[in-house]
Amino acid sequence: MSTSKIQGNSNKRLRNVTIVKPIIYGSYAVPLQKKLENGHTHRWTVFVRGVNGEDISTYIKKVVFRLHESFENPNRVVDSFPYEVSETGWGEFEILIKLYFQDPSEKHISFFHQLQLYPKDDTNLQGKKPVLSDHYDELVFHEPVQSMHKFLTTPSNISDNKPEYLINNYTEDREKMELQQIRKYQQKVLQEIEEYKRKNEILEQKIKSMPVTNT
Repeated sequence: MSTSKIQGNSNKRLRNVTIVKPIIYGSYAVPLQKKLENGHTHRWTVFVRGVNGEDISTYIKKVVFRLHESFENPNRVVDSFPYEVSETGWGEFEILIKLYFQDPSEKHISFFHQLQLYPKDDTNLQGKKPVLSDHYDELVFHEPVQSMHKFLTTPSNISDNKPEYLINNYTEDREKMELQQIRKYQQKVLQEIEEYKRKNEILEQKIKSMPVTNT
């Protein structure tokens, strides 16, 4: 779970307000019919998206994907929706993903994704089927400043032009699995919020019990 704590310059936080934004990040790889002259065997896309494919640029300003250093310009900056990078290659490697938010006072979030070209059970690396490797996560904004709250509550549009990895891979069974993951994460978020409130109450009680000294 990625939990974002606002580092805003303003003290105008919205107390007791928590907003959760679910996202999906991952990659989709398709074997090429013929190996390229440079040895590349797959076409792949790494992405960050909303759970339902909605436009998340309402609160995300840009996404930086750091590819393997063997690629030309390995730091790819995508500053508009959809947040994805497509390339061709022959090997699997770890991709660093950084999310930057519309509110400049909001600290960016980083995480890694392992690019997967072959099915996990393909020990001979001869797979000829597309491979989708993605992960569900939640961005938790607890007591955001007013400016960030505005971005987070702006309605998002869902595009009718769905990418290939959404059209070909999201079956009913997969949707059920994702729903189970969402419920699990929601329960975890609620527990973390309650723990945060408990610690905050203890801190406030300690502050109130401190003796007042006259200077």
